[in-house]
Amino acid sequence: MSHPHPELKAAPPLPEGGLRVVALGGLGEIGRNMTVFEHAGKLLIVDCGVLFPEETQPGVDVILPDSTSIRDRLDDVVAVVLTHGHEDHIGGVPYLLRERSDIPVVGSKLTLAFLEAKLKEHGIRPRTVRVREGDRRGFGPFDCEFVAVNHSIPDSLAVAIRTRAGMVLHTGDFDPHRRGRHRPARQLPHPRQRERHLPGDQRTDPVGCPRGPQGQRQGARLRARQRRRTRLLLQHRQSADAAGRLPSRSGRGSAGRGRQGCQRQDGKVVAQPFAPPAAGVVHQGGGHVLGGG
Repeated sequence: MSHPHPELKAAPPLPEGGLRVVALGGLGEIGRNMTVFEHAGKLLIVDCGVLFPEETQPGVDVILPDSTSIRDRLDDVVAVVLTHGHEDHIGGVPYLLRERSDIPVVGSKLTLAFLEAKLKEHGIRPRTVRVREGDRRGFGPFDCEFVAVNHSIPDSLAVAIRTRAGMVLHTGDFDPHRRGRHRPARQLPHPRQRERHLPGDQRTDPVGCPRGPQGQRQGARLRARQRRRTRLLLQHRQSADAAGRLPSRSGRGSAGRGRQGCQRQDGKVVAQPFAPPAAGVVHQGGGHVLGGG
């Protein structure tokens, strides 16, 4: 869990045409992901999640990102972009919208469905903007393009943020071992190829470009633009700095042992996994979904 750093000085004024990226949560901890992009006097927020308390924090329901630095600048926020629907990425949105309820909230169909149900409990009617992979939308000085990524929840998106300072690719969460999407007919490249997929590579279909010669010409133009302007990759990945490889979830490691244990039981087994894909629960449970969360 991160802690305040009072020794850090205030950020200097942003140079004209510059881009500032500030993480208000999510670094060195699993939760409360929130990143703020500042450009041309405006702010774009990517994700706004919560962190769940530890056993040493009784009485605490959730821990929010520290948004003190932007509290006086909420009128400058042009949008909140949500990469996917997990609580550590959307759970803080109701508390942000309490401060300013008309901030546009951008996300995929499933992500916004989760959020709208949550906001209904808070009595907030959000101003939402639904996007899907391949869409490109402008929010103030930020030009955002959305790309599908593989994760344990459907409709997860990465976002490429273009400004005069260059392009930043924010991946959101993704699973490097999850090669296919929840729609098996469409396979996405491995995350190491993500930047080639956005925008385009002759070995993969560029996002938003048709197949064939026309798509290759469009992809060539997009690749040339990418080479000129891509400046920063922000990649979310738990334990990314740990050496070694992740075990497969399809028969080896803890998942495989759990499945074998269920098969040896005569009675009913009720499982409560953390944020699983439905297809994975069916697979591990031998075709029967017993529980999920």
